Amino acid sequence: MNKCALAIALAAFAAGAARGASVTVVCSSLKVLPRAAPPAVTSCAQLKAAQNEFEALQVVVSGGATGLVGLRVDKPVLTRDGTTSTIPADSIRLYREELVNLTAPTNNEGAVGASATNPIPYPDPLIPAQETTTTASPCSAGTAGCQPNGWREAVTTETRSAFPFAVPANENRVVLVDVHVPDGTAAAHYSGSVNVSGSFPDGTPFSGSVAIGLTVRPFRLSSTSSLPSFFGFSVDATCAAHAGGTSCATVDSFHFWSRFYGRFLLDHRITIRLPDDSNTVGSLDYANVEARFTRDYAGLINGTDGNARQLAGARATSLIYPWFNARDTDSVKRDKARNWGQYAMGQAWFPIMFDYTGDEPQVGRLTTWDMTAARANIIQAAFPNFRTSANAQLSDYTNFVQVHGGGNFLDILIPLWDQLDKPQTGNLAPTYGSFLGRPNRYRWGYQSCSTSNGCGDPTHVNWISFVVDAIGVQNRAEPWMHFIYNPDNAPSGMMYFDVAQLIGTAWNTGGLSGSTGNGDGTFVYAGTPATIGGSSHEPVASYRLKMLREGLEDYEYLRMCAQKDPARARRNALSVFPMNASNSGSTYHASNYPDPAAPTAYTTNLETARDDLAACIGAPSLVRNPAASIVKSGDYNADGRSDFAIWRPTDGTWWIMDNATGASFTQQWGLPGDIPVPGDYDNDGITDFAVWRPAEGNWYFVPSSIGYPFSDVVQWGVPGDIPVPGDYDGDGRTDFAIWRPATGEWWVMSNATRIATVRQWGLPGDIPVPGDYDGDGKTDFAIWRPSAGDFWIVNSSTGATDVRRLGIPGDVPVPGDYDGDGRTDLAVWRPADGNWIVLSSSTGAQTIQQWGVEGDIPVPGDYDGDGRTDVAIWRPTDGNWWIIGSGTGMRIQQWGIPDDIPATNTRAAAFIHRNALKVSSNDFEGHRESDFAIWRPNDGTWWILDSARLTPRVQQWGLSGDVPASGDYDGDGRTDFAIWRPSDGTWWVIDSSSGRSRVQQWGLSGDVAVPGDYDGDGKTDFAIWRPSDGNWWVIDSSSGRGRVQQWGVPGDVPVPGDYDGDGKTDFAIWRPSDGTWWVIDSSTGRGRVQQWGVRGDIPVPGDYDGDGKTDFAIWRPSDGTWWIINSSNGATPVQQWGLSGDVPVPGDHDGDGRTDLVVWRPQEGNWYILQSSNGVVRLQQWGVPGDKPM
Repeated sequence: MNKCALAIALAAFAAGAARGASVTVVCSSLKVLPRAAPPAVTSCAQLKAAQNEFEALQVVVSGGATGLVGLRVDKPVLTRDGTTSTIPADSIRLYREELVNLTAPTNNEGAVGASATNPIPYPDPLIPAQETTTTASPCSAGTAGCQPNGWREAVTTETRSAFPFAVPANENRVVLVDVHVPDGTAAAHYSGSVNVSGSFPDGTPFSGSVAIGLTVRPFRLSSTSSLPSFFGFSVDATCAAHAGGTSCATVDSFHFWSRFYGRFLLDHRITIRLPDDSNTVGSLDYANVEARFTRDYAGLINGTDGNARQLAGARATSLIYPWFNARDTDSVKRDKARNWGQYAMGQAWFPIMFDYTGDEPQVGRLTTWDMTAARANIIQAAFPNFRTSANAQLSDYTNFVQVHGGGNFLDILIPLWDQLDKPQTGNLAPTYGSFLGRPNRYRWGYQSCSTSNGCGDPTHVNWISFVVDAIGVQNRAEPWMHFIYNPDNAPSGMMYFDVAQLIGTAWNTGGLSGSTGNGDGTFVYAGTPATIGGSSHEPVASYRLKMLREGLEDYEYLRMCAQKDPARARRNALSVFPMNASNSGSTYHASNYPDPAAPTAYTTNLETARDDLAACIGAPSLVRNPAASIVKSGDYNADGRSDFAIWRPTDGTWWIMDNATGASFTQQWGLPGDIPVPGDYDNDGITDFAVWRPAEGNWYFVPSSIGYPFSDVVQWGVPGDIPVPGDYDGDGRTDFAIWRPATGEWWVMSNATRIATVRQWGLPGDIPVPGDYDGDGKTDFAIWRPSAGDFWIVNSSTGATDVRRLGIPGDVPVPGDYDGDGRTDLAVWRPADGNWIVLSSSTGAQTIQQWGVEGDIPVPGDYDGDGRTDVAIWRPTDGNWWIIGSGTGMRIQQWGIPDDIPATNTRAAAFIHRNALKVSSNDFEGHRESDFAIWRPNDGTWWILDSARLTPRVQQWGLSGDVPASGDYDGDGRTDFAIWRPSDGTWWVIDSSSGRSRVQQWGLSGDVAVPGDYDGDGKTDFAIWRPSDGNWWVIDSSSGRGRVQQWGVPGDVPVPGDYDGDGKTDFAIWRPSDGTWWVIDSSTGRGRVQQWGVRGDIPVPGDYDGDGKTDFAIWRPSDGTWWIINSSNGATPVQQWGLSGDVPVPGDHDGDGRTDLVVWRPQEGNWYILQSSNGVVRLQQWGVPGDKPM
């Protein structure tokens, strides 16, 4: 600055001081009224924020004796101390706090004295200065980007009407400086200043400047709030405020404005209810309705809409069922609920989805308890685990259930805060224990006028308030209450009835006033060219919305500190909102709330608490024992060593033997067909019992910190997914995660926050191998590619990717920390020779250890507690564990029987040994055993006898002349009813996961149906073999694309199977003329030939030795002998089983992972089974002459 400019600036500053005008800075939560005394000193000029956090300050310009005009505030430049690096300009946004005139007080501490003739101004709408954001403008149909409702969305940077502004004499005006710290910003201090310029009414220049700073803290906040929210949205009023009229003219407008405001609210960590104008009477065109919902909302819900967002990737935290119509018949209601449930599950939205079943149900109200119960029962009967909710208090709900029955039909109770805790009753939160003790039950909270002003009672004052004439800390308080009233950090959520109820009148004098309080139900204003300047439309935030956003970020601080030191987090919460012992622990009620005329102390207490919470987050964790910081695989007693553990699929029982003492115990948890997914879901250092149910995608787990019978259920995944639990966010809890073979996507839901992350990594046929490969305490996305033996890894610490080769096709990946350096090492186990090949992450050296034989299951773990993974196998034939302790040497322990599944590793057993949980042929019940199944050609009925429970089932599906073609077409682990119709080449399938049927044309008359999993995505593909030219025609279920492979000649017999063990069906034929097998291995693309059998034999391929590969095998009708080549060792066993005239139907009827010798005798309908697990002979009558055994 030159001497002249400096002199002018000093003169302007001196003039301001002489006339009493000033510029000060105050904390964001200290609401400054226009006619209050100006702040005496600057406070909160030094901001402190984490990465991906917003933090704001307020610049208060006081007019002094004469007032000020033509004022502008320059956007500050925040520069990292000692460098030229700055916070990006668009991450710093300025808003002038416009005034609204209130014509009535909300309560005795609000705008007292306000009336229609004496309106009192309060700061609330925030007029932007200039920001890059998504805006909306009217457009002409057919022009570029114009949407069907006649509006266009675009990312623009417009100057609005925030500046210049004037300050009357003896009044204040405020500018909010809102800073968003981008991800990746260096943890350091940044300095700058806020500069204000203008003049006095007589033209004398005025200026003011305040030094400010920003300290970026060494941690980050997620873009998606860990406190779920469900806020109503008056879409018709919003349409009218922007486009005119009285409501949305079309469905497209309905969706457009909902999405437009929904995106804006997500940038404030709030999820609104997304209305869908499809709740009409009668059935819906589900395909079109779902397609439109996906088109308009999926990007918003998933955080992938691609529009300008400060919180990149912010996702919805709730999704309310939109199709219910009370005038529908019960059957239509069920149909709608079932279709919505299937749709939401297919979109992976089921964990955040629920039905708002009852709105304050009471006798005599529009919604009664009888109506609520009836609606809940219809919905839950239509689709299992479809969550229901009601805005109600516990006593009303339990009284109704006790008097009228109806069961426990609600999953989420949402009491008003003043029903949860008030002087008359005290703190009622502990009484919800019995409700919350049931699986998948939650208590949310609801702030309404009864909380903030008693719905007309002026003496009713509480901490939580969203009204304009409350102090800033009140506007910010609710998220703190969710933490205080959930001391165990149990899942909670925040409901509010509306964000735009009075949006049409909000700018007007008295336009926010009413019996429910000033601004109650209205958090946003309609930003139009007439109200904020510029040429386009955008939502305008209220000061209260910014404060609620700040409160939600405070909640993240509380939660993150509580994960390390729960007592410290709670002390800080209570330092801001202290308990009142005289009211039985009441926290927020009026008796606790002092005079708001002096709110500075509350703001100071809040900022002090945030500083200590930040220090807590950066401090070492408090853990209950050394083992709790790094949980050992399968450590069921927290002694730091892996225990011997198996899960019994036949009855769902866990059998645990203490590694150190030999003491044992059992726990029944799970059903046949489930997949064990043990892990530390509650962060107590002990492995918890947990299963994932493929048919429904539910995780069922028992937190060991609470113990059985307490349990929880989380829906995450769909049929065909692969569970891959791990600690992906590094908070010490096992997260819910699946890998989707069809797309290679990882879907991870944080256990603590229920925030979802999706990452594509891998291809169909890969094997997921999550682990902490970079040693940062977080599970990394990783796959092993059997076709090449490559590990593909995404390091969570840096995002860098790594590809390294170790292994060959046929190996089993067994990553673990074999060298004890805190990083997962690459490792494979080779079934062919029992060798373990390990690549040390600390030295890069490769070691080989022979341990195990073909048919064993590798179960690496830290059995001696020395911090290193030990080489170990479990032998299914005798239940023995064979271990080489890295610090103690060899050990053998018998624990388990042949049908069991080892449950030591935290990864799903299916990928410790793929064959252990392989779906058996004709397993209609999903219990991993082949069922007795026949198809009756004369009437097209399927007759199924569950091999485990011997319960019958009959399904009509098909016509005479059809060909049964059963398989797992939906990937849920159960065989589906399916036929192929030669007359027209159509496939008819009933998906077991949904009960829906589908039809696919694929093939011609004369073709042979050869269904199989040719792309390795866990689903059966439509496929035919054409005898006339030897071509295989396949539709890959993972992509929907068709492909053709020539393999075979006329006269051959197609025998598809997984001959190379890579998880994909291989093209294969058997040539009767010379008994040769011709196979193309999908892992290499190479063909091979094996002579096995003679003319007249019947090929019966199967996995007879349990190594995960299809073996060459034939059955000789002339003498009933089975001739097999074991792929594991080349042995050629021969076994007589059956008589001439029998039908060979090999399958795994004992569930040991090996194909049993089975024949069906047509004349008597008897099945004769020779069980591979124990050599026991089994006889079962099922079927009549003329049936076709499966």
